[in-house]
Amino acid sequence: YCGLADWCIDSAKLAELDQKLDHLQWQDSPLKDLQGVLAKLAVQQLPDAPLAALRPVIDHFFALPDVPSMVEQLQQVTVADSHEWALSTAALMQTRSPLAMAVTLQMLRRGRRLSLEQCFALELHLDRQWFERGDLIEGVRALIIDKDKTPHWNPATIHELDASHVESFFSDFKQSGK
Repeated sequence: YCGLADWCIDSAKLAELDQKLDHLQWQDSPLKDLQGVLAKLAVQQLPDAPLAALRPVIDHFFALPDVPSMVEQLQQVTVADSHEWALSTAALMQTRSPLAMAVTLQMLRRGRRLSLEQCFALELHLDRQWFERGDLIEGVRALIIDKDKTPHWNPATIHELDASHVESFFSDFKQSGK
């Protein structure tokens, strides 16, 4: 549905795929040889992709202006047949770094107007920021080092987010070609 893969194979068929590839008599056109094997074991279209059904709902909630609005609406508003998904998404978002979500939202929105090269440059710029002043170190501590799974985000909640702090992550970003 997203166009991220050309083929989908059930994990139960991976051993069979491996075996067929081991015994494949490769010819002059390796791509055609590979596609012939995949055509017998895999599919190119998934029926009823879950994202396809949720896409209008996702577009609705994540078009809201900021992270606090998104979480609030996910908890309170039912769109189509998405109530369970919305509640679990809101609950998950409340466990994540408020700052990381707000900066990521801004990155995605700014990225719409940038070239691919500029998007990569912006991601690199933000990666450096996470180490210097973001919640990355705290997330690593809580999930990997101490494994207490209780990160102490700064700010602690989405309601404590400061728009100027979020904006400061982008202030030193220099777009190439400008």
